[in-house]
Amino acid sequence: MTSETAPTASPSAPATGGLKFKTEAATQAASAYLNAYNTLINDINGPTSPRGGVDAETAKNNAMAELQKIARDTAELTNQEKQVQQALAPDEIQRLKQYRKTLDEAAAASSN
Repeated sequence: MTSETAPTASPSAPATGGLKFKTEAATQAASAYLNAYNTLINDINGPTSPRGGVDAETAKNNAMAELQKIARDTAELTNQEKQVQQALAPDEIQRLKQYRKTLDEAAAASSN
């Protein structure tokens, strides 16, 4: 693994920073996947609608809107996973998974 093809991560780096693979198409597919993954995680962990001071119908509508957003995010992530499967070699997919894990760990450490 060379420094040209090995993804690197740091807690302050954006999801796409320093991520390079053998081809530009592979790098773009991996970056799009990571962006979709981060969007989904942020929406799942993001602030929810206010719980107090709203009527039941408003609360239900807010919850449905949040669930629909998560469903769209999940569909986009699934689409990006398919693109990654097509564009990356098996060893690159493993490196991408490791990179994502490193980002997850860095995010978890910074939130504690």
